[in-house]
Amino acid sequence: MTREIFLAIVEWASVFVYALSGIVEARKRNLDLFGALVIGFVTAFGGGTLRDVLLGRHPLYWTQHPIYIATVVITAILALFFPFQADKRTRRLIIVLDALGLGLFSYLGTYHAITYSTHMLVAPIMGMITATFGGVIRDVFFSEIPQIFLLRTQLYAVCALLGAFVYVLLRMLETDNSIAMLMCVTSTFLMRMLAIKHNLRLPL
Repeated sequence: MTREIFLAIVEWASVFVYALSGIVEARKRNLDLFGALVIGFVTAFGGGTLRDVLLGRHPLYWTQHPIYIATVVITAILALFFPFQADKRTRRLIIVLDALGLGLFSYLGTYHAITYSTHMLVAPIMGMITATFGGVIRDVFFSEIPQIFLLRTQLYAVCALLGAFVYVLLRMLETDNSIAMLMCVTSTFLMRMLAIKHNLRLPL
């Protein structure tokens, strides 16, 4: 498998996970299909779009991959036929998928920043932006203060940032990219799940 195919698969998985989380939030608020599509798009593409703009990376990544757009559309349509049930199992699944997406997008944002010769201290910030700002834009659409900015929210952006630093450190040590990616995603995922389990927050 070539690196381009590998990155495309990881990026598609990230888009799907974040689109699903956004669409579920839209359905919880009884938005129609168009509303679910808008929320799915901004959640899945918002962070990566902001990253590309900051890096001067054109054309924007999602405009070159129609399958990403189709994924959001199909996910939103399927959500109409499988109504959201706010039970414990579903909430747990969404939490796990969101934590996985956080790790995947953290890796992707950091990787693309490095390929654009961004400084090693700046690259993790790009990873964090990629992983979190789709959710920020989603919350703004809901006329809410973004969840990651609230005191009651367990560590979220910090997990993405630390996972991105893990990736950068391993790349500096000339670790194979696939191993560095795995460590980035795994560390981000585990930190997020621990933050939820133990209710970890930043100090005041």
